[in-house]
Amino acid sequence: MSLRLQSLRAALHELLPQNNAIPRLSYHWQFARQKLKSGSVAAEGFTLVVATRNRKEFLACAVDAVLSNTQLPFELFIMDNASEDGTDELCQALQKQHPERVRHFRLDRNFGTNAYALGFLHARFKYLVDMDDDILALSRGWDHAAVKAFERFPRLGFLAMNVVQDEYTTGAKKESSL
Repeated sequence: MSLRLQSLRAALHELLPQNNAIPRLSYHWQFARQKLKSGSVAAEGFTLVVATRNRKEFLACAVDAVLSNTQLPFELFIMDNASEDGTDELCQALQKQHPERVRHFRLDRNFGTNAYALGFLHARFKYLVDMDDDILALSRGWDHAAVKAFERFPRLGFLAMNVVQDEYTTGAKKESSL
């Protein structure tokens, strides 16, 4: 990329909000380049990406839920947003215990939810799912239901699994002050 184009891109990045077309197009371009470079066609199965920061107790339960209840082929990427609570050690142990399923990426700073996109850049599987680190349980067969959703809505790019807050649970979230 030319120096002039880089300067223009940097100037635009400073002027525009984070959630705009330029970062999204940039991500799509990088994703396509990555796939062409690897020469691979996405395999049937799931790439799950979990972004986390300083929540190792929740994360341990979330990983166990995925490992115990996912029946189709999958990989689980843990994007550690520079945690300081021992999450790094937990993730290294999980990756060592499940080398074909779990990969840990320790980020040098907190990328927030942008960590999901960074994880998707490494995806090998067809279906992309981002998952909160406080998903403490999954139903057996959740992945088959997700495939049906992807098949029903072919333009669906990815699914996001988030904790539900309803009359049965606070979703591990703080009480509302309303």
